[in-house]
Amino acid sequence: PCRAFWVPGRIEVVGKHTDYAGGRSLLCAINRGFCVVTVDRQDTLLRAVSLQFESGSEDSVVEVALDPNLEVRSDHWSNYVSTAVRRLSQNFGREVPLLGCEA
Repeated sequence: PCRAFWVPGRIEVVGKHTDYAGGRSLLCAINRGFCVVTVDRQDTLLRAVSLQFESGSEDSVVEVALDPNLEVRSDHWSNYVSTAVRRLSQNFGREVPLLGCEA
């Protein structure tokens, strides 16, 4: 199945880095964000395509494995994807079999 997600951007007025640690934050949504459309895969790869680059260019596509020990590149937009994939794999991959997707 195909799934679509919209995640609004946010501004942190007070409490940066405290919300995920159980603390309080004052946030405000903004009219910018990102949209992700996914299609399931039957393996453990996540293939992501960015529309910010020319279609088919080397920088527009990244493939990462659902691996709790995934190495993250710090000099590329794939850092955001890889960090999220690594965290999902660390938190849930041992208990629930994770499958990849095209995003």
